[in-house]
Amino acid sequence: LADYNQVIQTCMNPKRAFEGHEPEVIALLWRLEDLVGEIDAAAMESALESLLRAIRSLRENFDGMIIVSLPPRPRPSAAGLSGFSRMSDLDRLWRRACLETGDLSRQLRGLYTFDLEECVTALGEAAAFDVRKALLYRQPYSEEFNHVAATQIFRLVDARKRPAKKCLVLD
Repeated sequence: LADYNQVIQTCMNPKRAFEGHEPEVIALLWRLEDLVGEIDAAAMESALESLLRAIRSLRENFDGMIIVSLPPRPRPSAAGLSGFSRMSDLDRLWRRACLETGDLSRQLRGLYTFDLEECVTALGEAAAFDVRKALLYRQPYSEEFNHVAATQIFRLVDARKRPAKKCLVLD
């Protein structure tokens, strides 16, 4: 959708962001970790509110199809067995983000959700993540994950754009 750290600005003014191009579909795939520079639940909560407002603004300023991901579960690098038995603030925020993003898809016409965590689960964490890319580029996903996610997004767009097939059965 946008350059690094430009998602909210792009949502607020998509015409300027796409400089004369009129896309039919805008896909917004995001992670809680990318909303702020560090893993901080309070800062992420504020940034989540800004993102949700920006998505509403995008719907007002863009007539095409919008696909917004449900964010994947946060996986901070320090996560481990010490927090295994208790729900963290990040887990609570992730659940809230999923619920509120899902609510937006029910409230706003032409806005559909796509579950990134489902892709991670389908592949398994070992196949879905690429630690090297996460450390070098803050892009944690493997090529295999990108392929699975792109296929699912394409199927969603295709299902909404292509007329439904009809079949008449007579007995």
